[in-house]
Amino acid sequence: MSAVKRGKVRLRGVFLWNPEMQEAPLRDRSELPDASKKLEFVAPEEIEAAIRKVVADAYGMDRHEIPAAVVRLLLGFRRTTEANQTRVISVLDGMITDGSLVQEDNRVGLKS
Repeated sequence: MSAVKRGKVRLRGVFLWNPEMQEAPLRDRSELPDASKKLEFVAPEEIEAAIRKVVADAYGMDRHEIPAAVVRLLLGFRRTTEANQTRVISVLDGMITDGSLVQEDNRVGLKS
């Protein structure tokens, strides 16, 4: 990866990032062909940003509602597959563990 060595892009996991980018952009993929609308093509940082947005917009959410809201926001899907739900919950659990979000019972909110 010569572009990484030259500092043109940053490698985080399997995703390439603009070196100046501080936050993951939230992109609407709803108009893409279905073959391109896969959550595995979305960086964990963008899933985190989507989780923060849906939780903030709702002033907190039941944790079981978050995967569907995130998949609808990022991919435009009305239904959530088990694989998508598992991926979002994994990122969500990481955010709760690192203190980015708080959970009380089943309610998830932003850290005050």
